[in-house]
Amino acid sequence: MKTKVYIFNGRCRGALYGIGTYIGELRSALERNGIDYGFVNVYATGSTATMTEESGHCHINIPAVPDMTRMDLYSRNVAYLLHEFIQEEKDVKLIFHLNFMTDPMLVRALKKSFRHCKVVLVAHYTNWSFDLMGDQARLAEILTKPTRKLTASDKVIRNGFKADVKMIQKVDRFVCIARHTLEPYLEYGKVDPKKCQVIYNGLADEYLPKGKDYKELIRAKYHIGMDEQLILFVGRLDAVKGLQFLIQSFRSVMKTHDKARLVLIGDGDYNSWLGYASDCWTKVTFTGRLRREQVKEFYHIADVGVVCSLHEEFGLVAIEMMMHRLPVVVSNAGGLDEIIEDNVSGLKVPVVSADGQRVIETSKLAESIYRLLDDRAFAETIARHGRKRYQECFSSTVFSGKMVELYKSL
Repeated sequence: MKTKVYIFNGRCRGALYGIGTYIGELRSALERNGIDYGFVNVYATGSTATMTEESGHCHINIPAVPDMTRMDLYSRNVAYLLHEFIQEEKDVKLIFHLNFMTDPMLVRALKKSFRHCKVVLVAHYTNWSFDLMGDQARLAEILTKPTRKLTASDKVIRNGFKADVKMIQKVDRFVCIARHTLEPYLEYGKVDPKKCQVIYNGLADEYLPKGKDYKELIRAKYHIGMDEQLILFVGRLDAVKGLQFLIQSFRSVMKTHDKARLVLIGDGDYNSWLGYASDCWTKVTFTGRLRREQVKEFYHIADVGVVCSLHEEFGLVAIEMMMHRLPVVVSNAGGLDEIIEDNVSGLKVPVVSADGQRVIETSKLAESIYRLLDDRAFAETIARHGRKRYQECFSSTVFSGKMVELYKSL
């Protein structure tokens, strides 16, 4: 029996946080295994539902409506409209692959309209996790507290979690990109563990070893001395990425490492972060958003990579750094805790709660950076083990095999 996969995506906060990369890797996996696929974009812009074809694959766009408060009606109409473009065939296994949460009515409508379809739900992010910075202890408190004692924001989180659980219960398979995402649904949502699994994101291997001459060339290109010790951050310039703790730690690093330089690659509110780094900005470089090839150049010339998020659903940047044999320091937030083996494939620093806030102890972050800057043999061992872990757990080959196995099992 042939398989046809329709990849669903929506205009949602999670679309900004790795889903585009995920869909690109999923497409590659499907193409390598000869599986036909198309796309369904819901909550889209425009006034009418349309279908176009690009490179032999259909793209169905179903626009949002002015009043999105009646999600039951919208979801029912989505399923109805899809009948105009998709036909069930006896010899074709039809799989709807959803990439967003908190819409159980859509699953119900799809199951009713396409009676032989299979629905896979992938949790790339959860609203509660964003709102609580991944604080599962706080989530447990909200889910177990009497309703009369909940604040308005607590009720939003609880209702969203319950909607997620309803959606999970209706799908054929629930996939999480990290174990920490799945655990609350198993413990508090009592979802069936037999329909759940963890499949880590994968990335295609882009690493090409470079010699000293290349690194000298790239450092010269960006006017970075060969004796400078480069500490690299890549990501949104956002408080959730732990930038305040990284900059504060860098102040400590500068006291004993006068050749240290912090490079921050990414978009964001430059004025606020420049102000935060006002006493050391001559040693801190804000590059803005760079092209992919430029980011890879910095992976090759950096001495240490840092991903110190207060919350991270998975952690693709850490995977990229490991792929490029860059020794990394990460926080133990969310998926980062699962990616890195402490003192083996990277160094971890803890995220703790203090006065109701999620914080990183800057002294521990600075100590980890010192260690990799000062002990280059140790740093090289960490880098080598990091790349090995990428190859064994987070490569596109591993991801592709697990996804195809999942589809076959439905």
